[in-house]
Amino acid sequence: MSVSEMTDTEQAAFRRIAQGVGPIIAKLESPDRHALVAVIERTISERYLVLAVDANTEDARLLNDCAARELENAEALERLDSTCRDRQKKLLESHPVLCGLVGTSLADLSRAEQMKVLSEAELMGAELYQQVSLEESSAERRVELDACVAREKDISMTLASLAERNRH
Repeated sequence: MSVSEMTDTEQAAFRRIAQGVGPIIAKLESPDRHALVAVIERTISERYLVLAVDANTEDARLLNDCAARELENAEALERLDSTCRDRQKKLLESHPVLCGLVGTSLADLSRAEQMKVLSEAELMGAELYQQVSLEESSAERRVELDACVAREKDISMTLASLAERNRH
């Protein structure tokens, strides 16, 4: 699946998220970028939990698993920098729009549409982690970041499958 395969409505939601987050991430130095990505991971995790509430048992299990993997990524970033939590608070104070960006961007979409958009967002996240890993000088930190890449890609595949299954 790719952005070009999305409906106009799905593409608009994806663009709102990317345009809301992208410019902010691009302006930040590495420690602040990690802190912001950790916040985004926690926000997306919460979204998966919301989607799981009314889902059938199997879909709910998969969505809860996606939520847990998002938290793993957030925690990995937070382990890489002991000041990450303090940075997160400051970033949210200076960019309050981030708090509701995902929810408001997806509000008018069906469950399947949300999962399709989030699947693409996970691929964007995997690319970001890959870029950060390539810039990292510590082999130990690269291993941690590469695990985040793998989780993002796994989540994307799970969501793409769920989106397709829920379209019918």
